[in-house]
Amino acid sequence: MHSESENIKLNWLTDGLRKMASVPKNLLPGKGEVLKMDLVNPVDEDNIHTREFDLVKSLGTQPIYELRIDLREYNWCFRATFFPKIVGDQLYYCFVYPFEKVPGYDDPTNGFRDKTYKVFDEVKFHFSDYARYFEK
Repeated sequence: MHSESENIKLNWLTDGLRKMASVPKNLLPGKGEVLKMDLVNPVDEDNIHTREFDLVKSLGTQPIYELRIDLREYNWCFRATFFPKIVGDQLYYCFVYPFEKVPGYDDPTNGFRDKTYKVFDEVKFHFSDYARYFEK
């Protein structure tokens, strides 16, 4: 990366995605709720930060959620819409649209939520077209 702040952002995001791999579907939040998780950011060998994030939020249109990394000190609000998909006995989180919320600009969340729901429907009703992406 090009700067220390970009590396810090990337580290928080990477740990958030890593932690999602161990979140069972039944722990995903309901409408109006958030899933809080502690994330770890190894700034360097001697300096490791831990912080609690409101990591996952339901977007009200089931089963669409967003991964959230808010770093106020960097004026950075990262989001990624996703939905859960169970294939056989394996749970997958299908991340669809990553984006940043920027203060002073229109909030794109609902638009990405709606687009993600269309992808969810497409995968649900035409799974044979997407099955190869879920192979182990």
